Amino acid sequence: MFLECNVLINIKYNRYLVKIMEESICRIELETEDALFIAKVQTDMGGAREYRSKRFDRLLSQLMTELQAEFEPDFE
Repeated sequence: MFLECNVLINIKYNRYLVKIMEESICRIELETEDALFIAKVQTDMGGAREYRSKRFDRLLSQLMTELQAEFEPDFE
């Protein structure tokens, strides 16, 4: 499974929504290996890394926490 996160910057002008830029901010690959769930993540700021867990919900929680900490300062 492959996910790609995108940031869209939009301008509203006279009731029209115009997409002016789209930028990929991260790449996430989800895999299973034996009894483990694996998330392979690549971002410009954090580079390549891998997260592993026996439980899928814990993997997603850890992934969400790490990405939020990485990108939160940029969105404030």
